[in-house]
Amino acid sequence: MDNQPTRSRDGCHKVEQVLDERGNLKELACFGNADEPVLHRDGYHRFHQVVDAGGHITEQSNYGTDGLPVLKKEGVHKFTQVFDARGNSIEQRYYGVDGKAVLNRDGVHKLVQAFDLRGNLIKLAFFFNGCSPDIIS
Repeated sequence: MDNQPTRSRDGCHKVEQVLDERGNLKELACFGNADEPVLHRDGYHRFHQVVDAGGHITEQSNYGTDGLPVLKKEGVHKFTQVFDARGNSIEQRYYGVDGKAVLNRDGVHKLVQAFDLRGNLIKLAFFFNGCSPDIIS
């Protein structure tokens, strides 16, 4: 321990965060020892996210040190999510830097879920870039 700046396992010496009016994380950026923009170990320098009134992340997008869209390690630039009135995630979608559908690390572009009134998952459908869904009920 020589009291010198170092980076965490995530690749960042310093992380800057921006919170929305409700205290939810809206933006996160990663910086190196000399305060220069660096990439997080997941492949982005900065991410932006949108959080709904219920505190759920409905969108997250990732950017490089040049401010341009980048793919995270799992091959996704942007992730969107829809929630039902009870706060269950009922749809997730994944996009590339060109705004077109991409497959996530599990090979899925879109995931649709349904829940009963008690919050139990009762249906799960996986979509693969426009192909028919594989449904698990």
